[in-house]
Amino acid sequence: MTVLLAVFVLTLGGCPTQDGTVTEIVYVRLPTANDYTYGQMFKSVGDDSAVTVTPKENVPAASNIQYTSVDGTTYPKTGTPPTTFGNYIVTFDVKAVEGWSEVLGMEATSRLIVNNWRIPDVSHYDIGNLTQAQPNIQDVTITPKTETASPGAMSNIRYVGIGGTNYPESTTVPQEIGKYDVLFDIAVVVATDMQEGWNPKTLSAGTLAVNGRHTAYPTDAQIDAIPRSSKYNIAYMLATQPVLYFGLSALEGVIDVSNPTFYVNLRKHLNDTSLSNVSLVPGATVDDFYEDLHITENLGRKLYERDNSVHITYYGEDVRSETAIRFMYSQNIPAENITIVLLSDGAYSRNSISRYGPNTTNPIARLETDRAIVRNAIASAKAGIALEFHTLVNMNLAFMLEMPNAYWWYNGASSLPTDVHPDLKTIAQHLLDSGRIVNKRLSDLFAVVQNSGKTEQAKTILKMSEVADTDVDNGKKTLVIMGTYTDTEMNPASDYAANRIGGAVLPELLDEVIKAYSGEYNIFYKGHPAYPTVPGSEKHTYLTDNGILEISDASIPAEMLMYLIDDLYIGGYPGTVFQNSKDNQTLFLFSEPEKLRGAWLTGGLNNPDYFLHGNTYFIYKDSGAIQRTPVQRSDITSN
Repeated sequence: MTVLLAVFVLTLGGCPTQDGTVTEIVYVRLPTANDYTYGQMFKSVGDDSAVTVTPKENVPAASNIQYTSVDGTTYPKTGTPPTTFGNYIVTFDVKAVEGWSEVLGMEATSRLIVNNWRIPDVSHYDIGNLTQAQPNIQDVTITPKTETASPGAMSNIRYVGIGGTNYPESTTVPQEIGKYDVLFDIAVVVATDMQEGWNPKTLSAGTLAVNGRHTAYPTDAQIDAIPRSSKYNIAYMLATQPVLYFGLSALEGVIDVSNPTFYVNLRKHLNDTSLSNVSLVPGATVDDFYEDLHITENLGRKLYERDNSVHITYYGEDVRSETAIRFMYSQNIPAENITIVLLSDGAYSRNSISRYGPNTTNPIARLETDRAIVRNAIASAKAGIALEFHTLVNMNLAFMLEMPNAYWWYNGASSLPTDVHPDLKTIAQHLLDSGRIVNKRLSDLFAVVQNSGKTEQAKTILKMSEVADTDVDNGKKTLVIMGTYTDTEMNPASDYAANRIGGAVLPELLDEVIKAYSGEYNIFYKGHPAYPTVPGSEKHTYLTDNGILEISDASIPAEMLMYLIDDLYIGGYPGTVFQNSKDNQTLFLFSEPEKLRGAWLTGGLNNPDYFLHGNTYFIYKDSGAIQRTPVQRSDITSN
């Protein structure tokens, strides 16, 4: 290390010399390695990132960072960061500035270690509070997953504005509307004989979105226009099956729509002009589901503020049960003024039961943990913290035990005591016997509609009249193929395609469908409600070229087609719609037998007796060729 000392002569007074000149000698400070902090001193083999040398306060900057192996020959001194396994000496220069001398070749306080240790990843952590609304924005929560996370200390959670939000990096949680990157640090864990090593890492937890309170809607004028009533119904629904429950129940009078009734439905397949007293939530966008949730909450609060004696029944989706907690507690509406009804969202409902299924380890402990999470969600809502969507996903049983004013309409509730672990059978039976969990099957609702002569009215309510006519007069029956996410359909490397159907894409599967069924059926395709077919796309071209007609509005509930059109059959990608299949209506499923069995055993599908019949087939790719094999019940129910 080379040190150059500098002496500055200043005319500020001092000691006289022999000739009478007065000078002052100022001795400058010598930088040391401890005047700097070091980053990236541990990294994985192949990582070409450079060491960072950061001066502490009022210390001159470092430059010319160099690396060399400990022996000085294996990796000769260079400014290129090493990427191969080993320990390296790090040196740097400090240039002379006022008050500081120059130091060349300063050695860092520790060695650079390039290793094969594990690397922390954000997937090793549970992240919460990423979406909040003013006021009282809380810190983002970051919780290590015990089984995967680094044991290294987590620290320095900080926020920095992104996407046009001006907020310099700070550990103080921002309170203003905007978007913020959330960063945190994981400390190094040095490998020992007793413990594997972990490199340090700075991770991004995601984007904190701070939203406004959204008090503009409904406006006071819109509230004044609502007729005064002792009771109101308010529904917030994003998915298809809850809308069917709501619309058909309103038609049948199960939901008393003689009281003013308001709803939000993102899929836009509920006709609010066909039933008196039923209308869209005033001010709702019907495009921004998060904004519309705030507007729906505001509607409930303002109706209560106008008359503290009103009673509101809130209808929400069981997969988003936290919206009910938000609606009630964040708006300070007393429990005695609200009844909550959770509407089944299909497969998610089944998942919430399998969470406590017969093979669950310590089911009572899991249920108690979930109940604590529900209680924490209630406390957060009371404190004004906006709960994120899916905060309570699959925790419906815990929700019901903590919310005594709640009911759950669940397709398959009658089998609940046998579906849960034996240790929880008494609890499940009590909820059934008390009428708080109600068995609701869409097939039963459709049957009531048809038997009461209200089929045409049901078609109007659920916009069935807007669907292209599937009745082609050529003597053939109708087959509707149920699509899914576009990426799943057209990308062989997508998770479902690669792991459930041998990498097959939709055109390959449809080739087999055409070969097997076109002689007996007119073939239609219905896309996923959220992913309509793009004109001119590869999928659109295939459907057109092969004479497959497309249902004009993909947002129309498939169950409407299944129950209100005679002689109609279905097949396609497994999903909630197949839970509601009539006898012998399901012709095929795009799945390998073993993979569909896995979905059933983990609760992804309902009782196979509902949809698997003697004429049902699996269609998938195996060894490069499309296969079509008949379903055996053991494919679904055996371990």
